[in-house]
Amino acid sequence: MIRPRPWNTTDRLFFLTLAVCGGLGVQSLVTGSLNHTFLVWNLFLAWIPYCLGVGIDRLASWTEPGTGILVLPTALWLLFFPNAPYIVTDLVHLRRAAPEHLVLNGLLIASFATLGMALGLLSLRRVHAIVARRLGARTGWAFVGAVFLLTGAGVWMGRVLRWNSWDLATNPVAMLRRTVDVLLAPWNHLHAVGFTLLFALGLFVLYQRLVVRSRVRVRAPRQFGLL
Repeated sequence: MIRPRPWNTTDRLFFLTLAVCGGLGVQSLVTGSLNHTFLVWNLFLAWIPYCLGVGIDRLASWTEPGTGILVLPTALWLLFFPNAPYIVTDLVHLRRAAPEHLVLNGLLIASFATLGMALGLLSLRRVHAIVARRLGARTGWAFVGAVFLLTGAGVWMGRVLRWNSWDLATNPVAMLRRTVDVLLAPWNHLHAVGFTLLFALGLFVLYQRLVVRSRVRVRAPRQFGLL
């Protein structure tokens, strides 16, 4: 008798993806509107850092520290990581919802946002563990803090300035100019700075909770060197 393969984390996340997409179908039938189909695209973007995190984890198991082979895929992962928690900001669309559909739309967006957040934080857990093993526990947590700060800034750019990950390749000058403006005169951009810090803090609290509950332990490095 062939026993079915036990479900792993990716299997569960894929099942939840199908479930929330089914919920979107129900919401569309109830409201008679397809205004929230953008959530499917946003969730697809959230899957990209998760898949990259899985790939980086496997690549790390095949390579030795000091080769530098993980630098490029890690940079690519960081580029797409903000897309995962970005879905939380889709709650702004509730202001256009009809009163009778407000709760239903809120539950739908919250479902997509929770799944997107899970995809992002689970991918970070993999990359964080690799950085900690190869460069040390303190460096690993510093990496997490830097990721969350960059994510806060990236989400603000996406929601307020309407930029996305692709703009780093297609419009890097404008993004760099805006970033330099904020860094040189943060007091003139208090909304951007405040959003970035608070969003980063929220992510850090959630991630700490995830790490503690999942009993993940960041181990001492086996060998120092570049990723």
